[in-house]
Amino acid sequence: MVMLIDALSFTYYLKVAKWYFLSHFIGQINQLTIVVLDSNRLIRLKELTKQHTLRVPSDAQKGFLT
Repeated sequence: MVMLIDALSFTYYLKVAKWYFLSHFIGQINQLTIVVLDSNRLIRLKELTKQHTLRVPSDAQKGFLT
């Protein structure tokens, strides 16, 4: 009887360990995906601000601000 309980608990442990590993691995993939998506968004935002920034020459800025 003791051997049967040990075998069942070991089988249960293996199932729990497998699911923990899989969920942990999936969580890491999701974090990497978020980082990649965020970095792509950041790159797109930087490009957008470069394209839509008003460029005022420095001599014009001096005359305007003084």
